[in-house]
Amino acid sequence: MKPRAPPTLQELAAKCLMQFEALALATVPKLPPQFFPALFLEAYGGRHSEILKVMVQSWPFACLPLGALMRTPHLRTLMTVLDGLEDLLTGKVCHRPVKLQVVELRDIHHEFWNVWSGGPDYPSCPKATHQRLVLQHGPRPRARKTLKVSIELYLKDETLDKFLSHLFLWVEERKGLLHVVCERLRILAMPIRNVNKVLNFVELDSIREVEVLCPWKLTTLAKFAPYLGRMINVWKLRLSHVRVSGSLTAERREELISEFISHFHHLDCLQELHLDSMSFLQDHLKEMLRCLKSPLEVLYITDCLLSEADVRYLSRCPNVGGLKYLCLSGVALTRFSPRSLRVLLERAAATLKVLELENCRMIGSRFRTILPAISQCCQLTRLNCLQNYLPMAVLRSLLHRTIKLKKLRLELYPLPLELCGMPVAESRSRLEEFCGELMETLTPFIQTRKVWFGTLPCPTCNNQAMYDMQSNRCLCCVPS
Repeated sequence: MKPRAPPTLQELAAKCLMQFEALALATVPKLPPQFFPALFLEAYGGRHSEILKVMVQSWPFACLPLGALMRTPHLRTLMTVLDGLEDLLTGKVCHRPVKLQVVELRDIHHEFWNVWSGGPDYPSCPKATHQRLVLQHGPRPRARKTLKVSIELYLKDETLDKFLSHLFLWVEERKGLLHVVCERLRILAMPIRNVNKVLNFVELDSIREVEVLCPWKLTTLAKFAPYLGRMINVWKLRLSHVRVSGSLTAERREELISEFISHFHHLDCLQELHLDSMSFLQDHLKEMLRCLKSPLEVLYITDCLLSEADVRYLSRCPNVGGLKYLCLSGVALTRFSPRSLRVLLERAAATLKVLELENCRMIGSRFRTILPAISQCCQLTRLNCLQNYLPMAVLRSLLHRTIKLKKLRLELYPLPLELCGMPVAESRSRLEEFCGELMETLTPFIQTRKVWFGTLPCPTCNNQAMYDMQSNRCLCCVPS
């Protein structure tokens, strides 16, 4: 084991200073900036609240990356910082020219503490205490400046956790003194009324990523839509499992859909769109895509019903010609002309890196139509065609075409159609023969790519598995 380096003189001085609080409180405002990070870490690890408060008031950098030290939010530390900010904002203290502009509560900027403290070992988050925290109320002096508080919203419970509850209460009582920004919003489980209350505290134009990963009714989505429309700088939007109540009349249903889609007009920066299990999307995809003003780079439409008109418009939409990632997994493409998909792939051929067509239930004759377009996708690195009904002839032709794609690294194909009705052992044997026939052609490229086939249940684990064509073995999981 490598011996631990002896403490530096600066570290020894910081430890010594913590033992004399009165001296520390008088000394901190006069210290050079380079001494602050190490001293702050020492005060934070030792829970020296008064020293922390003075350090916040005298902080000599534009950003205080507090979130990097809070592996789990610690209310006592948060309130200590907020007390220090209170005096700083209201002008009660003036130790030196105020440089602090951002209090960073996200778990980022670890390198700041590592660089200044000389290594990666900064104090871990103190154990949570169970003391009741009391917010200070009453009149406040006139503010001198405003401050930015940067957070990440991860709403996974029915109600707000104590950390956010205390923070937002403090913010609400100090309107005009500071503003809360949030780049990433994730909603996993929370009533829409509580979601809206949270969003009222945040500058919505600061949000860049939105993910709604919980089941919502269409009526709930419509209530969220006005807030979404104010997130004008969003570049990534992910919505999943939105269902339409059977009690809605057709007229009311269309009203709610129109209300939601109308706010898409404000998302000028949207580049990444994920729509998963959206039960209302059929016959409305065109309306949604027509709202886009920026070219999309990522488009995921999964487990949704689409109409012929939806797919036709998707193929000629002006904002999808430069796609890098296209996923239509779980979209039944059997009812549509494959020519629309072919046109879409041809338009994106120069940029497309990932193509996911899993469980599209395409048959061989329809899949043949898009083979020339796939072979034109010169940037393709991943191709997924699992759970389609493709005979050996189509798979052989597809593999011969993908040989020309020099950047392709992973290919996922379904079990050939001819083998699907066979017993497991016989199916595996025939698959090995089929792969053996292809190996001679693929050998020059096999070192730089993986070619896998979905199989019948594995005899060993009885799970759906992947057959590695190169090693002739079953892989029971597919790495991403």
